[in-house]
Amino acid sequence: MLWNIRGGLSTKLPAVQDLFTDVDLVLLTETHQMPQQPLPTMPGYVCISSARPLPKETAVRNKGGVAAYVKTDLADAVSLWKAAPDSSYIWLRVDRNSDSLPDIFVCVAYIAPCNSVAHSRCQALPDPLQRMYTDIATVKSLGGLALLAGDFNARTREDPDYVRCDDLADVLQAPHLLDDDLPQVIRPRCNNDKGGIQGWGRQLLDLCIDTSLLILNGRVAGDAHGELTCLANKGASVVDYFIASPAILEQAAHLQVLTDDMLCGRKHSHSDHRPLQLRLDLEWGAGSSATDDSTNLDGDSVVLHCFKYDPLKVDAYRDSLATCLDTALAGDACVSIAALQHCICTAAEQTYGMKSIKASNDHFKHKPWFDDECRAEKRRLRMYLKTKEPNEKVAAQLKKEYKRLLTKKRCAHEKLQAGRLCRLAKDNPAAFWRAYRVRKTAANHITPDGWLDAFKALVGQPSTADDVPDRSPDQEQAGVGHAPANVSALN
Repeated sequence: MLWNIRGGLSTKLPAVQDLFTDVDLVLLTETHQMPQQPLPTMPGYVCISSARPLPKETAVRNKGGVAAYVKTDLADAVSLWKAAPDSSYIWLRVDRNSDSLPDIFVCVAYIAPCNSVAHSRCQALPDPLQRMYTDIATVKSLGGLALLAGDFNARTREDPDYVRCDDLADVLQAPHLLDDDLPQVIRPRCNNDKGGIQGWGRQLLDLCIDTSLLILNGRVAGDAHGELTCLANKGASVVDYFIASPAILEQAAHLQVLTDDMLCGRKHSHSDHRPLQLRLDLEWGAGSSATDDSTNLDGDSVVLHCFKYDPLKVDAYRDSLATCLDTALAGDACVSIAALQHCICTAAEQTYGMKSIKASNDHFKHKPWFDDECRAEKRRLRMYLKTKEPNEKVAAQLKKEYKRLLTKKRCAHEKLQAGRLCRLAKDNPAAFWRAYRVRKTAANHITPDGWLDAFKALVGQPSTADDVPDRSPDQEQAGVGHAPANVSALN
Protein backbone atom coordinates (compact mmCIF):
# COMPACT_ATOMS: atom_id res chain seq x y z
CA MET A 1 0.00 0.00 0.00
CA LEU A 2 1.26 3.48 -0.93
CA TRP A 3 -0.09 6.73 0.47
CA ASN A 4 1.04 10.33 0.68
CA ILE A 5 -0.17 10.96 4.21
CA ARG A 6 0.65 14.71 4.30
CA GLY A 7 1.80 14.68 7.93
CA GLY A 8 -0.15 14.14 11.15
CA LEU A 9 0.60 10.43 11.16
CA SER A 10 -0.24 9.98 14.85
CA THR A 11 -3.88 10.94 14.21
CA LYS A 12 -4.18 9.17 10.84
CA LEU A 13 -2.51 5.90 11.78
CA PRO A 14 -5.76 4.33 13.14
CA ALA A 15 -7.35 4.81 9.70
CA VAL A 16 -4.37 3.07 8.13
CA GLN A 17 -4.69 0.16 10.55
CA ASP A 18 -8.41 -0.27 9.91
CA LEU A 19 -8.11 -0.20 6.13
CA PHE A 20 -4.95 -2.21 5.60
CA THR A 21 -4.82 -4.91 8.25
CA ASP A 22 -3.50 -7.61 5.89
CA VAL A 23 -1.00 -5.47 3.98
CA ASP A 24 2.61 -6.67 4.12
CA LEU A 25 4.20 -3.30 3.32
CA VAL A 26 2.67 0.09 4.15
CA LEU A 27 4.65 2.76 2.29
CA LEU A 28 4.05 6.35 3.41
CA THR A 29 5.39 9.61 1.97
CA GLU A 30 5.39 13.15 3.35
CA THR A 31 5.43 11.94 6.93
CA HIS A 32 6.70 15.36 8.13
CA GLN A 33 8.85 13.47 10.62
CA MET A 34 11.19 15.48 12.82
CA PRO A 35 14.76 14.08 12.92
CA GLN A 36 14.68 13.80 16.71
CA GLN A 37 11.19 12.31 16.89
CA PRO A 38 10.47 8.67 15.91
CA LEU A 39 7.26 7.84 14.12
CA PRO A 40 4.37 6.26 16.06
CA THR A 41 4.32 2.50 16.22
CA MET A 42 1.71 0.26 14.63
CA PRO A 43 1.03 -3.11 16.31
CA GLY A 44 2.26 -5.99 14.22
CA TYR A 45 4.58 -3.83 12.12
CA VAL A 46 8.18 -2.64 12.24
CA CYS A 47 8.87 0.90 11.06
CA ILE A 48 11.79 1.97 8.84
CA SER A 49 11.81 5.70 8.16
CA SER A 50 13.96 8.59 7.04
CA ALA A 51 13.37 12.21 8.01
CA ARG A 52 14.38 15.19 5.90
CA PRO A 53 17.14 17.30 7.53
CA LEU A 54 15.82 20.50 9.07
CA PRO A 55 16.57 23.70 7.15
CA LYS A 56 17.34 25.42 10.48
CA GLU A 57 18.16 24.06 13.89
CA THR A 58 15.40 26.23 15.40
CA ALA A 59 12.70 24.84 13.07
CA VAL A 60 9.70 23.34 14.89
CA ARG A 61 8.10 21.73 11.83
CA ASN A 62 9.41 19.62 9.01
CA LYS A 63 8.34 18.57 5.54
CA GLY A 64 8.95 15.56 3.32
CA GLY A 65 10.10 12.28 4.80
CA VAL A 66 9.34 8.67 3.89
CA ALA A 67 8.52 5.59 5.95
CA ALA A 68 7.80 1.89 5.50
CA TYR A 69 5.85 -0.22 7.97
CA VAL A 70 6.85 -3.86 7.49
CA LYS A 71 4.67 -6.65 8.78
CA THR A 72 6.36 -8.57 11.60
CA ASP A 73 6.07 -11.88 9.72
CA LEU A 74 8.06 -10.33 6.86
CA ALA A 75 10.49 -8.28 8.95
CA ASP A 76 13.30 -10.84 8.81
CA ALA A 77 13.25 -10.78 5.00
CA VAL A 78 13.21 -6.97 4.63
CA SER A 79 16.25 -4.82 5.37
CA LEU A 80 17.30 -1.25 4.74
CA TRP A 81 19.60 -1.23 1.70
CA LYS A 82 20.24 2.45 0.95
CA ALA A 83 19.05 5.89 1.93
CA ALA A 84 19.35 9.11 -0.04
CA PRO A 85 21.55 11.82 1.51
CA ASP A 86 18.63 14.26 1.47
CA SER A 87 16.15 11.59 2.68
CA SER A 88 14.13 11.89 -0.51
CA TYR A 89 13.93 8.10 -0.74
CA ILE A 90 14.98 4.85 0.91
CA TRP A 91 15.64 1.44 -0.60
CA LEU A 92 14.41 -1.78 1.02
CA ARG A 93 15.81 -5.15 0.04
CA VAL A 94 13.30 -8.04 0.14
CA ASP A 95 15.08 -11.38 0.38
CA ARG A 96 12.96 -14.07 -1.27
CA ASN A 97 14.91 -16.81 0.48
CA SER A 98 15.91 -18.61 -2.68
CA ASP A 99 18.98 -18.79 -4.86
CA SER A 100 16.86 -19.06 -8.01
CA LEU A 101 14.50 -16.15 -7.29
CA PRO A 102 15.88 -12.60 -7.58
CA ASP A 103 15.54 -10.27 -4.62
CA ILE A 104 13.19 -7.33 -4.90
CA PHE A 105 14.48 -3.82 -4.14
CA VAL A 106 11.67 -1.47 -3.13
CA CYS A 107 12.26 2.27 -3.33
CA VAL A 108 9.94 4.50 -1.27
CA ALA A 109 10.29 8.04 -2.60
CA TYR A 110 8.99 11.53 -2.12
CA ILE A 111 10.55 13.82 -4.72
CA ALA A 112 10.00 17.46 -3.83
CA PRO A 113 8.64 19.68 -6.65
CA CYS A 114 11.40 20.89 -8.95
CA ASN A 115 10.53 24.53 -8.21
CA SER A 116 10.29 24.11 -4.43
CA VAL A 117 12.53 25.55 -1.74
CA ALA A 118 13.39 22.05 -0.53
CA HIS A 119 14.82 21.17 -3.93
CA SER A 120 16.79 24.41 -4.18
CA ARG A 121 18.50 23.63 -0.86
CA CYS A 122 19.95 20.43 -2.37
CA GLN A 123 21.57 22.00 -5.43
CA ALA A 124 24.96 20.64 -4.35
CA LEU A 125 23.63 17.09 -4.85
CA PRO A 126 22.63 15.50 -8.16
CA ASP A 127 18.93 15.38 -8.92
CA PRO A 128 17.18 12.59 -6.99
CA LEU A 129 16.16 10.83 -10.19
CA GLN A 130 19.78 10.83 -11.37
CA ARG A 131 20.87 9.22 -8.10
CA MET A 132 17.99 6.77 -8.41
CA TYR A 133 19.24 5.90 -11.90
CA THR A 134 22.61 4.89 -10.43
CA ASP A 135 20.91 2.82 -7.74
CA ILE A 136 18.80 0.98 -10.32
CA ALA A 137 21.96 0.13 -12.27
CA THR A 138 23.42 -1.32 -9.07
CA VAL A 139 20.24 -3.31 -8.47
CA LYS A 140 20.51 -4.81 -11.95
CA SER A 141 24.17 -5.64 -11.43
CA LEU A 142 23.16 -7.58 -8.30
CA GLY A 143 20.58 -9.52 -10.30
CA GLY A 144 17.63 -7.94 -8.47
CA LEU A 145 14.28 -6.50 -9.53
CA ALA A 146 13.36 -2.87 -8.86
CA LEU A 147 10.02 -1.54 -7.63
CA LEU A 148 9.63 2.23 -7.24
CA ALA A 149 6.73 3.60 -5.22
CA GLY A 150 6.02 7.14 -4.12
CA ASP A 151 5.00 10.68 -4.93
CA PHE A 152 7.28 11.81 -7.75
CA ASN A 153 5.54 15.16 -8.41
CA ALA A 154 5.63 14.19 -12.07
CA ARG A 155 2.82 14.39 -14.60
CA THR A 156 3.54 12.04 -17.50
CA ARG A 157 0.29 12.08 -19.49
CA GLU A 158 0.26 8.97 -21.73
CA ASP A 159 3.69 9.50 -23.24
CA PRO A 160 5.71 6.32 -23.87
CA ASP A 161 7.81 5.04 -21.00
CA TYR A 162 9.86 2.58 -23.06
CA VAL A 163 11.71 2.42 -26.40
CA ARG A 164 12.46 -0.64 -28.48
CA CYS A 165 16.18 -0.97 -29.20
CA ASP A 166 16.18 -3.88 -31.64
CA ASP A 167 16.23 -1.73 -34.78
CA LEU A 168 19.51 -0.07 -33.75
CA ALA A 169 21.55 -3.24 -33.27
CA ASP A 170 23.23 -2.89 -36.66
CA VAL A 171 24.03 0.80 -36.14
CA LEU A 172 25.61 0.27 -32.74
CA GLN A 173 27.38 -2.90 -33.87
CA ALA A 174 26.86 -4.28 -30.38
CA PRO A 175 23.77 -6.51 -30.34
CA HIS A 176 24.69 -8.00 -26.96
CA LEU A 177 24.14 -4.58 -25.38
CA LEU A 178 20.57 -4.41 -26.66
CA ASP A 179 19.34 -7.53 -24.92
CA ASP A 180 16.74 -5.55 -22.98
CA ASP A 181 14.25 -6.99 -20.51
CA LEU A 182 11.13 -5.64 -22.20
CA PRO A 183 8.47 -8.27 -23.01
CA GLN A 184 7.32 -8.79 -26.57
CA VAL A 185 3.85 -7.40 -25.85
CA ILE A 186 3.36 -4.44 -23.52
CA ARG A 187 -0.12 -3.26 -22.66
CA PRO A 188 -0.73 0.41 -23.53
CA ARG A 189 -0.76 2.76 -20.56
CA CYS A 190 -3.89 4.82 -19.85
CA ASN A 191 -3.99 8.00 -17.81
CA ASN A 192 -6.98 10.11 -16.74
CA ASP A 193 -4.59 13.01 -16.24
CA LYS A 194 -4.79 14.68 -19.63
CA GLY A 195 -2.71 17.72 -18.67
CA GLY A 196 0.70 18.42 -20.10
CA ILE A 197 3.95 16.91 -18.89
CA GLN A 198 4.93 18.91 -15.83
CA GLY A 199 7.28 18.78 -12.86
CA TRP A 200 9.62 15.83 -13.02
CA GLY A 201 7.49 14.19 -15.74
CA ARG A 202 10.04 14.21 -18.55
CA GLN A 203 12.87 13.10 -16.24
CA LEU A 204 10.74 10.25 -14.89
CA LEU A 205 9.89 9.02 -18.38
CA ASP A 206 13.57 9.18 -19.34
CA LEU A 207 14.41 7.18 -16.21
CA CYS A 208 11.95 4.48 -17.24
CA ILE A 209 13.28 4.39 -20.81
CA ASP A 210 16.93 4.23 -19.73
CA THR A 211 16.39 1.52 -17.12
CA SER A 212 13.67 -0.56 -18.87
CA LEU A 213 11.22 0.02 -16.01
CA LEU A 214 7.50 0.31 -16.71
CA ILE A 215 4.78 2.39 -15.04
CA LEU A 216 2.09 0.18 -13.51
CA ASN A 217 -0.58 2.90 -13.21
CA GLY A 218 -3.13 2.51 -15.99
CA ARG A 219 -1.60 -0.80 -17.05
CA VAL A 220 -2.64 -3.32 -14.38
CA ALA A 221 -6.05 -4.82 -13.73
CA GLY A 222 -8.04 -2.67 -11.34
CA ASP A 223 -6.64 0.60 -12.68
CA ALA A 224 -7.26 0.21 -16.39
CA HIS A 225 -8.01 3.91 -16.90
CA GLY A 226 -5.21 5.42 -14.79
CA GLU A 227 -7.23 6.87 -11.92
CA LEU A 228 -6.28 10.30 -10.54
CA THR A 229 -4.18 10.10 -7.38
CA CYS A 230 -3.96 13.73 -6.25
CA LEU A 231 -6.97 16.03 -5.71
CA ALA A 232 -5.15 19.22 -4.75
CA ASN A 233 -6.68 22.68 -4.89
CA LYS A 234 -4.68 23.49 -8.04
CA GLY A 235 -6.26 20.59 -9.89
CA ALA A 236 -6.43 16.80 -10.05
CA SER A 237 -3.47 14.85 -11.39
CA VAL A 238 -1.56 11.57 -11.33
CA VAL A 239 1.71 12.02 -9.43
CA ASP A 240 1.77 8.88 -7.23
CA TYR A 241 3.17 5.90 -9.09
CA PHE A 242 4.16 2.28 -8.91
CA ILE A 243 7.05 1.68 -11.36
CA ALA A 244 8.63 -1.74 -11.69
CA SER A 245 10.80 -4.10 -13.66
CA PRO A 246 8.96 -6.00 -16.42
CA ALA A 247 9.24 -9.22 -14.40
CA ILE A 248 7.28 -7.59 -11.56
CA LEU A 249 4.69 -6.24 -13.99
CA GLU A 250 3.96 -9.80 -15.06
CA GLN A 251 3.30 -10.72 -11.41
CA ALA A 252 1.14 -7.67 -10.65
CA ALA A 253 -2.34 -9.11 -10.09
CA HIS A 254 -4.28 -5.98 -9.08
CA LEU A 255 -3.76 -2.25 -8.61
CA GLN A 256 -6.44 -0.06 -7.09
CA VAL A 257 -6.63 3.67 -6.35
CA LEU A 258 -8.94 4.04 -3.36
CA THR A 259 -11.50 6.78 -3.97
CA ASP A 260 -13.06 6.91 -0.48
CA ASP A 261 -13.73 10.60 0.26
CA MET A 262 -12.92 10.04 3.94
CA LEU A 263 -9.34 9.46 2.89
CA CYS A 264 -9.14 12.09 0.16
CA GLY A 265 -11.45 14.50 -1.60
CA ARG A 266 -13.28 16.34 1.15
CA LYS A 267 -12.45 19.39 3.23
CA HIS A 268 -11.60 17.39 6.34
CA SER A 269 -10.10 14.38 4.59
CA HIS A 270 -6.90 12.84 5.86
CA SER A 271 -4.92 13.89 2.78
CA ASP A 272 -5.27 15.35 -0.71
CA HIS A 273 -3.67 12.19 -2.13
CA ARG A 274 -5.46 8.91 -2.66
CA PRO A 275 -3.98 5.65 -1.37
CA LEU A 276 -2.80 3.06 -3.91
CA GLN A 277 -2.95 -0.64 -3.18
CA LEU A 278 -0.89 -3.11 -5.23
CA ARG A 279 -1.12 -6.88 -5.00
CA LEU A 280 1.75 -8.99 -6.31
CA ASP A 281 1.62 -12.76 -6.79
CA LEU A 282 5.25 -13.48 -5.89
CA GLU A 283 6.98 -16.79 -5.45
CA TRP A 284 8.94 -17.39 -2.26
CA GLY A 285 11.67 -19.93 -1.74
CA ALA A 286 11.45 -22.51 1.01
CA GLY A 287 15.10 -21.92 1.87
CA SER A 288 18.40 -21.19 0.23
CA SER A 289 21.27 -23.61 0.21
CA ALA A 290 23.24 -23.53 3.46
CA THR A 291 26.95 -22.92 3.33
CA ASP A 292 29.78 -22.90 5.83
CA ASP A 293 30.32 -19.50 7.43
CA SER A 294 34.02 -19.68 6.70
CA THR A 295 33.44 -19.97 2.95
CA ASN A 296 30.30 -17.87 2.57
CA LEU A 297 31.61 -14.66 1.05
CA ASP A 298 28.31 -13.11 0.01
CA GLY A 299 26.83 -10.25 1.98
CA ASP A 300 24.17 -7.56 1.76
CA SER A 301 25.09 -3.98 1.05
CA VAL A 302 25.45 -1.85 4.15
CA VAL A 303 24.59 1.81 4.28
CA LEU A 304 27.41 3.73 5.96
CA HIS A 305 26.43 6.92 7.77
CA CYS A 306 28.95 9.59 8.73
CA PHE A 307 28.31 11.49 11.94
CA LYS A 308 30.12 14.32 13.75
CA TYR A 309 31.36 12.36 16.74
CA ASP A 310 31.83 14.33 19.95
CA PRO A 311 33.06 12.45 23.07
CA LEU A 312 31.31 15.02 25.27
CA LYS A 313 27.91 13.93 23.95
CA VAL A 314 28.19 10.23 24.76
CA ASP A 315 25.66 10.39 27.60
CA ALA A 316 23.20 12.30 25.45
CA TYR A 317 23.60 9.68 22.73
CA ARG A 318 22.86 6.86 25.20
CA ASP A 319 19.69 8.61 26.37
CA SER A 320 18.53 9.17 22.81
CA LEU A 321 19.29 5.56 21.87
CA ALA A 322 17.33 4.30 24.89
CA THR A 323 14.33 6.39 23.85
CA CYS A 324 14.42 5.09 20.29
CA LEU A 325 14.74 1.48 21.43
CA ASP A 326 11.84 1.84 23.87
CA THR A 327 9.69 3.16 21.05
CA ALA A 328 10.72 0.39 18.65
CA LEU A 329 10.12 -2.34 21.22
CA ALA A 330 6.78 -0.95 22.37
CA GLY A 331 4.77 -2.72 19.69
CA ASP A 332 6.58 -6.06 19.48
CA ALA A 333 9.73 -7.42 21.04
CA CYS A 334 10.71 -9.11 17.77
CA VAL A 335 12.33 -6.44 15.67
CA SER A 336 14.61 -6.88 12.69
CA ILE A 337 18.26 -5.94 12.39
CA ALA A 338 17.24 -3.14 10.02
CA ALA A 339 15.02 -1.61 12.72
CA LEU A 340 17.86 -1.75 15.26
CA GLN A 341 20.23 -0.17 12.74
CA HIS A 342 17.67 2.56 12.12
CA CYS A 343 17.42 3.25 15.88
CA ILE A 344 21.19 3.55 16.19
CA CYS A 345 21.46 5.88 13.19
CA THR A 346 18.54 8.01 14.36
CA ALA A 347 20.01 8.44 17.84
CA ALA A 348 23.45 9.30 16.42
CA GLU A 349 21.96 11.81 13.98
CA GLN A 350 19.94 13.49 16.75
CA THR A 351 22.96 13.75 19.05
CA TYR A 352 25.96 14.32 16.81
CA GLY A 353 24.49 15.45 13.49
CA MET A 354 25.52 14.35 10.02
CA LYS A 355 28.78 15.22 8.33
CA SER A 356 28.57 17.45 5.30
CA ILE A 357 28.74 15.65 1.97
CA LYS A 358 31.91 16.42 0.05
CA ALA A 359 32.61 15.58 -3.52
CA SER A 360 35.18 12.81 -3.52
CA ASN A 361 37.93 12.55 -6.10
CA ASP A 362 37.02 9.90 -8.59
CA HIS A 363 40.13 7.96 -9.48
CA PHE A 364 38.19 5.80 -11.95
CA LYS A 365 36.90 8.40 -14.40
CA HIS A 366 37.67 6.03 -17.24
CA LYS A 367 35.47 3.45 -15.50
CA PRO A 368 32.25 5.21 -14.52
CA TRP A 369 30.70 1.91 -13.48
CA PHE A 370 33.35 1.43 -10.78
CA ASP A 371 31.26 2.52 -7.78
CA ASP A 372 31.50 2.27 -4.00
CA GLU A 373 30.55 -1.40 -4.02
CA CYS A 374 33.45 -2.21 -6.33
CA ARG A 375 35.82 -0.19 -4.15
CA ALA A 376 34.63 -2.03 -1.03
CA GLU A 377 35.11 -5.42 -2.70
CA LYS A 378 38.58 -4.43 -3.89
CA ARG A 379 39.50 -3.21 -0.41
CA ARG A 380 38.28 -6.46 1.14
CA LEU A 381 40.39 -8.49 -1.31
CA ARG A 382 43.50 -6.45 -0.58
CA MET A 383 43.05 -6.66 3.18
CA TYR A 384 42.70 -10.41 3.02
CA LEU A 385 45.76 -10.82 0.81
CA LYS A 386 47.78 -8.77 3.31
CA THR A 387 47.07 -11.19 6.16
CA LYS A 388 49.93 -13.31 7.43
CA GLU A 389 48.72 -16.66 6.12
CA PRO A 390 45.93 -16.20 3.58
CA ASN A 391 44.08 -19.33 2.56
CA GLU A 392 44.59 -20.02 -1.15
CA LYS A 393 41.03 -21.28 -1.70
CA VAL A 394 39.45 -18.30 0.04
CA ALA A 395 41.75 -15.90 -1.83
CA ALA A 396 40.83 -17.49 -5.14
CA GLN A 397 37.16 -17.28 -4.27
CA LEU A 398 37.52 -13.61 -3.34
CA LYS A 399 39.26 -12.84 -6.63
CA LYS A 400 36.56 -14.70 -8.52
CA GLU A 401 33.80 -12.75 -6.75
CA TYR A 402 35.61 -9.47 -7.42
CA LYS A 403 36.00 -10.16 -11.14
CA ARG A 404 32.39 -11.29 -11.35
CA LEU A 405 31.23 -8.06 -9.72
CA LEU A 406 33.29 -5.96 -12.14
CA THR A 407 31.80 -7.83 -15.09
CA LYS A 408 28.25 -7.28 -13.86
CA LYS A 409 28.83 -3.59 -13.22
CA ARG A 410 30.43 -3.03 -16.61
CA CYS A 411 27.76 -4.91 -18.53
CA ALA A 412 24.95 -3.10 -16.71
CA HIS A 413 26.55 0.27 -17.41
CA GLU A 414 27.12 -0.52 -21.09
CA LYS A 415 23.55 -1.70 -21.47
CA LEU A 416 22.16 1.47 -19.93
CA GLN A 417 24.39 3.62 -22.11
CA ALA A 418 23.17 1.74 -25.17
CA GLY A 419 19.60 2.49 -24.10
CA ARG A 420 20.44 6.17 -23.89
CA LEU A 421 21.92 6.11 -27.38
CA CYS A 422 18.79 4.43 -28.69
CA ARG A 423 16.59 7.10 -27.13
CA LEU A 424 18.78 9.82 -28.64
CA ALA A 425 18.56 8.17 -32.05
CA LYS A 426 14.78 8.44 -31.98
CA ASP A 427 14.44 11.86 -30.32
CA ASN A 428 17.51 13.74 -31.57
CA PRO A 429 19.49 12.04 -34.36
CA ALA A 430 22.08 14.83 -34.48
CA ALA A 431 22.85 14.41 -30.78
CA PHE A 432 23.02 10.64 -31.29
CA TRP A 433 25.71 10.89 -33.96
CA ARG A 434 27.69 13.39 -31.88
CA ALA A 435 27.65 10.98 -28.94
CA TYR A 436 28.33 7.95 -31.13
CA ARG A 437 31.30 9.40 -33.03
CA VAL A 438 33.25 10.29 -29.90
CA ARG A 439 33.39 6.71 -28.74
CA LYS A 440 36.77 5.56 -27.62
CA THR A 441 36.67 2.63 -30.04
CA ALA A 442 36.42 5.08 -32.97
CA ALA A 443 39.86 6.56 -32.25
CA ASN A 444 42.93 5.27 -34.14
CA HIS A 445 46.65 5.63 -33.64
CA ILE A 446 47.92 5.33 -37.26
CA THR A 447 50.76 7.74 -37.94
CA PRO A 448 50.97 9.86 -41.13
CA ASP A 449 53.87 7.71 -42.33
CA GLY A 450 51.75 4.64 -41.82
CA TRP A 451 48.96 6.14 -43.93
CA LEU A 452 51.50 7.07 -46.65
CA ASP A 453 52.96 3.57 -46.81
CA ALA A 454 49.49 2.06 -46.92
CA PHE A 455 48.41 4.20 -49.86
CA LYS A 456 51.69 3.57 -51.68
CA ALA A 457 51.10 -0.12 -51.40
CA LEU A 458 47.50 0.36 -52.51
CA VAL A 459 48.32 2.24 -55.73
CA GLY A 460 51.48 0.27 -56.46
CA GLN A 461 53.96 3.17 -56.03
CA PRO A 462 57.55 2.37 -54.92
CA SER A 463 58.67 3.48 -51.49
CA THR A 464 62.19 4.64 -52.54
CA ALA A 465 64.00 5.70 -55.71
CA ASP A 466 66.06 2.48 -55.67
CA ASP A 467 62.87 0.48 -56.04
CA VAL A 468 61.96 2.17 -59.36
CA PRO A 469 62.23 -0.48 -62.14
CA ASP A 470 64.03 0.15 -65.39
CA ARG A 471 61.79 1.33 -68.21
CA SER A 472 62.02 0.75 -71.93
CA PRO A 473 62.33 3.63 -74.42
CA ASP A 474 58.70 3.07 -75.44
CA GLN A 475 57.63 3.47 -71.82
CA GLU A 476 59.76 6.59 -71.44
CA GLN A 477 58.07 8.12 -74.46
CA ALA A 478 54.57 7.14 -73.26
CA GLY A 479 55.28 8.37 -69.73
CA VAL A 480 54.28 5.04 -68.18
CA GLY A 481 55.53 4.36 -64.69
CA HIS A 482 56.33 7.95 -63.78
CA ALA A 483 55.94 8.66 -60.05
CA PRO A 484 53.98 11.75 -59.10
CA ALA A 485 56.01 14.95 -58.79
CA ASN A 486 54.85 15.46 -55.22
CA VAL A 487 54.73 12.29 -53.18
CA SER A 488 53.02 14.10 -50.33
CA ALA A 489 49.94 14.34 -52.52
CA LEU A 490 49.26 10.73 -51.60
CA ASN A 491 48.97 11.64 -47.93
